[in-house]
Amino acid sequence: MIYILQSLLSNGFSPNVVKVHNQILLIEDHNLSLRFIDAQNYLNFSLKTLGQRITMPLFYFPLKWISKQNFGYSGPPPNIDDFFCFEDSSEDLLLKEHFIKEYPSTWSFETEFWRFLERKINILAFSVLDFIKEAFLSQKTLLHHIHYSSENAPKYLHPLSPPLFTSASYAFQLFLRFSEESKKIKTINNPIAIKSSKGELEFVSFLKWKYPNLHFEDSWSPMGQKDLYYSKPDTFAENKAWYYHGCFYHGHEEDKCKKK
Repeated sequence: MIYILQSLLSNGFSPNVVKVHNQILLIEDHNLSLRFIDAQNYLNFSLKTLGQRITMPLFYFPLKWISKQNFGYSGPPPNIDDFFCFEDSSEDLLLKEHFIKEYPSTWSFETEFWRFLERKINILAFSVLDFIKEAFLSQKTLLHHIHYSSENAPKYLHPLSPPLFTSASYAFQLFLRFSEESKKIKTINNPIAIKSSKGELEFVSFLKWKYPNLHFEDSWSPMGQKDLYYSKPDTFAENKAWYYHGCFYHGHEEDKCKKK
């Protein structure tokens, strides 16, 4: 994602960016009608797990070799140790050893690198398509069990449609669309909350529904928002702070907030 952002900025575009700490979740440019979403926002699994799910084995590459001086390399395959990393399980090591034994005597960095990227892209692409299919099937099941009339049945919700870009935002919108409980969310005329958005209210109401035993402090509670001195979170309970739009819109430094 960082390379996409750098490319857009270097070409004079000014995209909107949503991030958590150092992870970029979304890059959106309305002028180009483009949205770039981190696949892990929805598929929080390793490539190995995703590949197994769609029966597509991984293609391994010695990541230690990724440097400009190796781009034109063609010769004997890299040492087997260059393919290993400290996170590898015993199963991973066996898979890599078997994979490396199948290498030809002459190994081309450019050829193998593009094959490696192509396999990663294929795994991600097929996994995302599989997720979208399951998302629509689950909504079809919800419609079947809730027994809506043809006039009142909610429309299907695409999990990647704007403004959605995470599994959490998708689940929340499903809750609003299909759950009878969502009808209990009402706007409260609170002068303290005049500057609060409808989205913030829905977000806070959802948290209160999800965690009924917690005592939340927010714009709609008698005491108002919790003052942490360095920021005021949208809602606060049990020493945990929730920010509807993250740190950027709350006038404080992300690193400082993370340490606190």
